[in-house]
Amino acid sequence: MPRKIMLVFFLFISEVCYAQVVVSEFNLSDINRGGMTKVQAEKLLIIALKYQKYDLSLDGVFVDGDLQDKHGNPPHPGYYDFSLGYDTPTAGAIDYWGLF
Repeated sequence: MPRKIMLVFFLFISEVCYAQVVVSEFNLSDINRGGMTKVQAEKLLIIALKYQKYDLSLDGVFVDGDLQDKHGNPPHPGYYDFSLGYDTPTAGAIDYWGLF
C-alpha cells in the first residue's frame, strides 16, 4: 500500500512540475489591451499543441506563421494564422498537420 501511495504522489508531483515548466514559457502579464503579438500567439499555440500531444521535437516539424493570400494579405484580418507541418526528406513531400 505505501508503494502505491508513493507512486501516485510521484506521478502527481511530476505532472505539476511539467505543467509549471510549460506555463512558464508564456507570461500572461505581457499581453496588452490590444491583444497578443504574433510571437505571443505562436508561443500559446505551441503550448496548446504540446498539451494535445503533438510531437514538436521531431526533426522536420515546423510552425509557419506567415500565411498570406496571393495579394500578400492575411487570410483572416485581425487574427494570426499558423500552419503546422512535417517535412521529411524520405517522403518527398510536406505533410500539413493542421491550420490554426
